[in-house]
Amino acid sequence: MRCEAKTNTTLTSVSQLPLSHYNQKGVKREMERPHGISMRKILFVLTYAAIGVFFAWKAHAQTPLMHCQETDRGTVLCEAGFADGASAAGVPMQVLDDSGAAIAEGVMDIEGQYEFQKPESPFTVRFDAGQGLELNIYDEDIED
Repeated sequence: MRCEAKTNTTLTSVSQLPLSHYNQKGVKREMERPHGISMRKILFVLTYAAIGVFFAWKAHAQTPLMHCQETDRGTVLCEAGFADGASAAGVPMQVLDDSGAAIAEGVMDIEGQYEFQKPESPFTVRFDAGQGLELNIYDEDIED
């Protein structure tokens, strides 16, 4: 069996063909895209989707976590960190009264702990890592 291909173009080599329209054997390929969507639009959408996923992950990774409990010494011990395992050392802590005035202030120690004398009146413990990463724990939510 003998096969022949007829073309209207004379070529000296396949390297003269635009690669986007011909395969390795020099046979023309059809490059139609469904619904007229260009490659530029597809790359644009994929790029912004990837950026959105990255920032969503980054926001989750920096989610603050904190737990406070009353000790037998009349103090409250709070332990904190971040969802991605990052340390909370040096993060500012505040103990606020009902009006929002600071009763006590300090920072998380190297182990991610902050301890303070338990106030007699209702209070709120605030963990403020900045950039909207703030947690408040109310006195009624602290374990005895």
